[in-house]
Amino acid sequence: MQSENDNWSAAANVAQVAAYAVSSGAFALPAASKDATLLVTLTPGAYTAHALGGNGTVLLEIYAP
Repeated sequence: MQSENDNWSAAANVAQVAAYAVSSGAFALPAASKDATLLVTLTPGAYTAHALGGNGTVLLEIYAP
């Protein structure tokens, strides 16, 4: 599975992303921010994340229910 995002507020599931950010204990995402987020459902298993930042700095956080 491959997913990508460069602007969370343009995602097709923007309402779900915003609600999950709050319910998972993460910080609330400002409506006009350019944060990159993904909300995906994965089957149990091992996964690898590859994150690229425009200026070379990336903070990757993973929340699981």
